[in-house]
Amino acid sequence: MLTDMMLDRRALLIGVAVVAIAGCSGGGATIGASGGPAPSTATATPGPRASAVASPSTVASPSTVASPSTVASPSPSVTATSVATTTATPVVTATPVAHATPTATPTATPAGATPTATPTATGGGSSATVSMVVVGTKGNEPILSAAPDGTLYIAALSNVYRSTDTGATWTAVPNPTIATTVLASDSSIAVDAKNRLYYSFDYPYAGTTAACTSDDRGATWACDNAVAPGGTDRMWIYPASPTLSFVTTNEGLYQTVFATSTDGGATYTPTQFTSSVAAPTTGPMVSMNANSFVLQPVDMHPGLYLYRYLPGTTTTQLADAKPTGINGGNALPSIAMGRDSAVYLVGETPNAAGGLALTVGRSTDNGGTFKALPPIPQTATGTATFSWVAAGAPGHIAVVFYQSATSALDPTTMNVPWSAKLAETYDAGDAFPQWTVTTLEPLTHAGGLCANAGCTGDSRYSGDLINVVIDANDHVDATWMDEPTPALKPTIRFSRVH
Repeated sequence: MLTDMMLDRRALLIGVAVVAIAGCSGGGATIGASGGPAPSTATATPGPRASAVASPSTVASPSTVASPSTVASPSPSVTATSVATTTATPVVTATPVAHATPTATPTATPAGATPTATPTATGGGSSATVSMVVVGTKGNEPILSAAPDGTLYIAALSNVYRSTDTGATWTAVPNPTIATTVLASDSSIAVDAKNRLYYSFDYPYAGTTAACTSDDRGATWACDNAVAPGGTDRMWIYPASPTLSFVTTNEGLYQTVFATSTDGGATYTPTQFTSSVAAPTTGPMVSMNANSFVLQPVDMHPGLYLYRYLPGTTTTQLADAKPTGINGGNALPSIAMGRDSAVYLVGETPNAAGGLALTVGRSTDNGGTFKALPPIPQTATGTATFSWVAAGAPGHIAVVFYQSATSALDPTTMNVPWSAKLAETYDAGDAFPQWTVTTLEPLTHAGGLCANAGCTGDSRYSGDLINVVIDANDHVDATWMDEPTPALKPTIRFSRVH
């Protein structure tokens, strides 16, 4: 995760996880400071993530945490500074923009100016004027959530940022007390229909998974300090309604546990777990309504599979995940559900140029079957990776990704410049959607890109994901990581595309 901590958290913490699982029970824990890189992208057999893995314990019976603690936090804040970039060069063919010499982000434009990026298009979509701001310098793998009242939140490891002006400026939100000494933990953030903020993370580091809520935009928190005892890894939180919410986390770092709250996120009880003990590369959750299956993608390498949890089921072992026929990718998988209940996945497939193209999968039967759409045309050459999908009005979807003009199948070994881009279509329900691609930032990184245990150093600057959301008004918001040269500290970037 954090680039200044390059040891693999899973290799270091296997012994810690086994001891923690054997010895931890519900309730809070004393927090110690520790750190390490981002959670790794793993295969279905635990080889790349660690040299040896002790068997994680099976969740035989759920543990319920009795009393959540309410935490009041101080409120000093740091407001992000708007960053101006040069105008992106228009691309008139499907060939991605090439940057011959990596350089730092230009600063000749006066601070506060709004740059424009010219989208490349194959018909459809809309033009976008892109303003880019720095959210902060603490954390990576940013996760974005948009509240009904217009507030935007980003969780970046053990850091939370808030914007109340459509992303023009950002404030660091005080963490729950139990999270304040964590140097680099996974985290997840979401907002329900009544603007309650949900935040989940592990502590002290790949340890216990906690889940907190806030009704004052993060000024104070109420927490269930032990949704699942440590060691845990890569949690996701999802409020299906103002009373019903879910948390998934990887118990023993590798086996996914599904926990349910029926009291507005005050307490959670583990209710289901997966049969696989070696498939931790999961993504977020979606559902049609509070009574339908909760869907979660998992990358089994090379393909994406789908977990389907049924709310109300207790202590049930899930069958093996259902295949979708959509390829996985180099980052964590994503899933999105449109307002018409269509479900979308995005994966990376080899293109004719020897690189990676992006392919979206669409389901109209609640994840039962998926149809692969034609690859996004602007990724027919070069290498597109770290993709994430969002959905809004019927047919409206967006995909954020990194792209290099160089074609190769393994971004880890590519010593090349990368740009941040966003592909958008308003006719994803058609057999051949028309896409518009906007360059969010011409140069975000120069070097390799990776999200796995064998990857260390500068190539891990982005963690395990970047993110995009489409809000209730169909505004498209994207967040990604920026590190044009190794000498510069990585920063979290944000853009309201339109």
